[in-house]
Amino acid sequence: MDNFSKYIYNTWLKYARRGKPWKARQDFSDFESDKNYVALMKLTSFFRAHPTVNVELFIRAPYEVYENTDETFYLDFYGSSRSCKAYSIYTTRIQEELPDTQLAPIAESYSFMRKFCTTNKMLLEQYLEHQSGTVNDFLTHLLQHNVSIYALFAFPDFDKRIRDVTKDEMEFILGQVFTNNLDVYKTRWNVSSKAKTLSQQCYKKVKNLLENELLGPNILM
Repeated sequence: MDNFSKYIYNTWLKYARRGKPWKARQDFSDFESDKNYVALMKLTSFFRAHPTVNVELFIRAPYEVYENTDETFYLDFYGSSRSCKAYSIYTTRIQEELPDTQLAPIAESYSFMRKFCTTNKMLLEQYLEHQSGTVNDFLTHLLQHNVSIYALFAFPDFDKRIRDVTKDEMEFILGQVFTNNLDVYKTRWNVSSKAKTLSQQCYKKVKNLLENELLGPNILM
């Protein structure tokens, strides 16, 4: 069994524990005989066929959307339309939350961007212009919920970069609701009491870390 399937299984295991202590499974030998094997393979195929779906959010979603139930969401649940609906509801809810409620996603966004920049051997300032395919990677990362829009507003040139994306292209990738509300998100960020400060601090910290990693400490002297 490959590492991606193991990651899916352990992510499911984490949320199935509902905040209780848990331990990631390390030994997957003979897992083919486990009752969860078929459901896990179907879920792995689903995620491979839909790479824009965020694995962690997809598995977390029903516990957030159906938070008043004691139901345990087994692996085979995630192959149902009810699971897809929960993911849609949850990701829409995240998008509409005020920035000061999204401090953890902002910090996680910068952790993700740092790893991405390190892998691609580039400075943080180059992130918004980077393309692995036909579109800027930051748009794909927004779609996959790997990066929060409230993290990106801290980039000094974000307004310019986002204006370079045509409205039709943005609507195609991120949807009409996101595109139409971009100015609303920016206003919310500007008047936030914590999110704006946090994202600016994270930007400066990750920028310096990447400069040290890629250019050496003397660049800052």
